[in-house]
Amino acid sequence: MQIDGKKLSALVLVGGLLAGCAAAGAPQATPHSILPIAPAATFPEAATKSQLHCSVGTEVQVRLPANPSTGFSWGFVETPDSAILEQAGQKFIPAPQAVVGAGGQAVWTFRGVSPGTTSFTLVYRRAWESGVEPARRMRYHVQVDPGS
Repeated sequence: MQIDGKKLSALVLVGGLLAGCAAAGAPQATPHSILPIAPAATFPEAATKSQLHCSVGTEVQVRLPANPSTGFSWGFVETPDSAILEQAGQKFIPAPQAVVGAGGQAVWTFRGVSPGTTSFTLVYRRAWESGVEPARRMRYHVQVDPGS
């Protein structure tokens, strides 16, 4: 098969245009250009309050932005005193938009067991990365008041 000069020139031109479009597209992702979660300024109000209150028999929730598709997840590095505050549930609520890779909220529900004060700390990190500081750290102090 033989290609004449005009066809060869056209193929080279189209190839060059395609290569130029690819190079002019979105910048190449680097580990530092990918933000695992929204900046702290966009955290829901409850997520930024480090002092939480509830009564015996009532519940309090912590909601934090999360995006499991990035490999990051929230986990405890310090759990609350279960004699004062028990974990009543944990779930992930996807963002309302049905977009692949969209984040959502990690939600923990706690129930007051007995009056007192306890603390817990959650960190946002990739489980397989050792020796790497967490991307986020949230510490909570919870006051459980006597029930009515």
